Amino acid sequence: MPTADSSPSEPAWSERLAVALDVAADFGAGISIESLVDLLPNSAPREPEIDSWIRSHAPDRLIRDGVVYPCANELLLDDPVQRRMRAAEFLSRASDVFPRPMSESDPWLRCVAVTGSVAYGSAHPGDDLDFLVVTRHGAVWFFLGAVFLLRRLRPRAREARGPQRTCFNYVVDDAQILRDYRIPRGLLFAREALTAKVLSGDAFYRGLLGSSAWLQHEAPRLLSRWKEGGEFPSPPTSERAPWLVRMLNVPLFFVLGAYLQLAGLVRNRKLRRSGAPDLCFRTTTMPGRLTYSSRRFRRLSAAYSRASVTGRWEDD
Repeated sequence: MPTADSSPSEPAWSERLAVALDVAADFGAGISIESLVDLLPNSAPREPEIDSWIRSHAPDRLIRDGVVYPCANELLLDDPVQRRMRAAEFLSRASDVFPRPMSESDPWLRCVAVTGSVAYGSAHPGDDLDFLVVTRHGAVWFFLGAVFLLRRLRPRAREARGPQRTCFNYVVDDAQILRDYRIPRGLLFAREALTAKVLSGDAFYRGLLGSSAWLQHEAPRLLSRWKEGGEFPSPPTSERAPWLVRMLNVPLFFVLGAYLQLAGLVRNRKLRRSGAPDLCFRTTTMPGRLTYSSRRFRRLSAAYSRASVTGRWEDD
């Protein structure tokens, strides 16, 4: 397989840059030059040259404090320093969500990470705190049941400066995630995977990334950051949860899965009535999986697929 820089199917770096700028404009959002540089192949220039390229090839864009905005509309501007501070504050609260302290030897967890805007380091007021959770085989619904029970027993009022809500939008067992990451999923999936902030299970997650060869072709600069700690560990293998956890997981799947499907339908109906159809989401429940994907996320994936080397995200 050719390298990311020489693959004949890869868009030129300027084309990928233009697509990323267009996507940000379509969604009425700013994007940092640092993030743009991270999405480019190794052959592309760094920030000073990218700044100059944008100013000469996209003069309608506004660059302020290292962030590119779709137009010079002051209403769109926000403070990147405040967004970074907000993301750091949200991230510092992430471990409080779980029933007990996490560890590498947990009997049902393999890895926990924060994804989305908080992981990107650019959170807006009211953003969610999104989690990627990998359990041992046969423990997804046991884990979710423990988390939901904790919330019932220890309800916490939302803080004014805190995230809008906590969202377990990607909870899978280790067998599922090994399959998910093995198959090329496109630029947006690569960005989500490679910007995740791991709270527990760093060796597992680094081994997972190292075994996903397509990431080197899709987002080599983002992947290189994970190599700074040394060579990738050996690829992880699936491990079964204790037998009692696996037994309890089965009835919990049917009960919680049905409840979450129904709750999703009710919430989507409210979102459509409130005029926010882009926030409507798809709920996928399987014995080894709970995932949510919003309509906005799927639109974003389709847009980024124009600059993808390997493909695009497809919901299972």
